[in-house]
Amino acid sequence: MDRGKRLSRGNIIGKKGEMAFEQWALDNQLSPNKADTDLGVDYFCQIMRAVSGSKSLEGAGSILAAQVKTVEDSERPRLVLNRIDATDLLRQTQTTCLFGLCLADGSVHFQFLTKNFIDLLTEFLEGERKELTIPYRQMSSDGAHFAKLLGKYSNPYEQLQLRIHLVTRRVRNAIVGAKLSVQSYEEGTVLQVFVPWEASAFTVESSLRDSVRLRVLRGGGISSDVAGVQLHPVIMEALNDMGGASLNVTSVAEEIVNVGIQYQGVTATERFSRYRYESEIAYVHRAGLRLTYDTQPTRIDEAYVHRLECEIFEPLHRVPLKGKVLVFFGLFRPGAILSLRPDLSLPLASFGDSLEHLGEAMGPIPHLCKALGLSLSRCALPDLKDEEFVRSAWFLEALLLKGIDIGRMVRGFVLGPAADLPIEQVPTSPISISVPVVLNWKDRGITVWIECDGVAFMHGDLICGVQFTRQRSWKIAKGQRHSKSKAPEMWISREWPAIPIGDSLSGTHTLSLEPCNSRSLEAVIISVKDVT
Repeated sequence: MDRGKRLSRGNIIGKKGEMAFEQWALDNQLSPNKADTDLGVDYFCQIMRAVSGSKSLEGAGSILAAQVKTVEDSERPRLVLNRIDATDLLRQTQTTCLFGLCLADGSVHFQFLTKNFIDLLTEFLEGERKELTIPYRQMSSDGAHFAKLLGKYSNPYEQLQLRIHLVTRRVRNAIVGAKLSVQSYEEGTVLQVFVPWEASAFTVESSLRDSVRLRVLRGGGISSDVAGVQLHPVIMEALNDMGGASLNVTSVAEEIVNVGIQYQGVTATERFSRYRYESEIAYVHRAGLRLTYDTQPTRIDEAYVHRLECEIFEPLHRVPLKGKVLVFFGLFRPGAILSLRPDLSLPLASFGDSLEHLGEAMGPIPHLCKALGLSLSRCALPDLKDEEFVRSAWFLEALLLKGIDIGRMVRGFVLGPAADLPIEQVPTSPISISVPVVLNWKDRGITVWIECDGVAFMHGDLICGVQFTRQRSWKIAKGQRHSKSKAPEMWISREWPAIPIGDSLSGTHTLSLEPCNSRSLEAVIISVKDVT
């Protein structure tokens, strides 16, 4: 048998619910307007208010969005929301109320979109449940109470507080420890986001992680102006929710802390900045030292260890190696104990063997600056990473401060064809020599003229090598930087290669005899005739 169109029981219940709600709305100063297209809101109700001295009502200028659910049975009635319902409710930006109607007893129950209800819906969406059930008994049905809440939540400032609460919760869920505030002025609105660490407000492309990591751990700075670095999506969403407000991101946990060093009963303390990137915490001294502690342990074999890292880098502004800074870093020696915070002390060696010798490396620098007549304020911690500076300091310390003769730093050598002979078969002749040792000290060139006695290795009438036996004196001249290798060099003859000091050089090492006419200096040798 053919059949006609039918009206389902669900359709009948829904229609009765709409009629009941519209009647209830008119009785509670609402003018219900059914939404032609249901996108999460069933009714847009104009809020009305009584006209003084009249039985008429007039529009109050505000709108209530109503989502209406209807049940037929009065025994343990409950309202069921799915994830789409919850999402739609949280997207509303006007006064919003959820209504539950029971046809059996004609009761109307309501739940405004409040801070607590926002939290309930958010937690539901953060979980894995498909439905959220709210018993009618947990919802109010008191008309007088509805009127009071309607007056409260139709206030635009109250709605702004609800938006801020929702946005804040989203930001805090995505960025642990974050806080948010909104400041509105006549000229516009400012969204102020406080994050525990500046880097937590951004996302970084994987290919840029290492470079951004170093930038943050050295100085805490990060910007969305860099390609591949963007504001965290939840902050962008917050900006959209705030209608294009201007943004101000501030870090609240980057701070200045005291870091101590103890060596053989002597203690010194310096102020360090503390930064964070993901699980790593960096303690950074303004002179250019970074100590990084990974709070997330890494499993190695059967143990879990915290990765430690140290770095000397070039800071934005150089800090001279003098005063308290020099005292502090002077204690960076083998066996020293470093205190990053009151409950965290570690052997200095935990950050690498090189850090243990920092104090020894910088110790002579003030004395060398005084001996050379150069300013100590030009020397900074990153200089100790400069190979040429370190080699120059080593040579000058040995010569000027420790009194080590040049003969102990430069062994005898033979150049050219005679180097193929056994050393005892090479003829020698006594000489007196004034030899220049050239080196660079930052932007200055240093020439140390050393007066020595020695012997010359001879190849016919030509000198083919030198060995120093006694150092008599030395004097220093300063000028423009020398064009040379990173090692201090001895320039004996323009026809000889430069002799590097500090490199391994055997007594019979063969060197090419390419002339270097660009040198302005060479040794002065006496006591040997026909010296070339």
